[in-house]
Amino acid sequence: MKFLAAVVLFAATSMATAAPDANDEGSNGQCQSDGMRCNYSIYPALACCPGLQCYTPPESPPGAYGYCCEN
Repeated sequence: MKFLAAVVLFAATSMATAAPDANDEGSNGQCQSDGMRCNYSIYPALACCPGLQCYTPPESPPGAYGYCCEN
């Protein structure tokens, strides 16, 4: 049980520290456009272009990929 708690805590910490930055443009300086996959849990992050939001479906596991869509 302690191992599971440690894994959950690690995942939550990773997601909190991998939050998007205002200047973050994702991997190789490229931002992801509408409908493309995004993920802020990986390095380098696959960040959405300005004006888009990374939508991850409900019930997705921590670190799952989402898709860029308009706010």
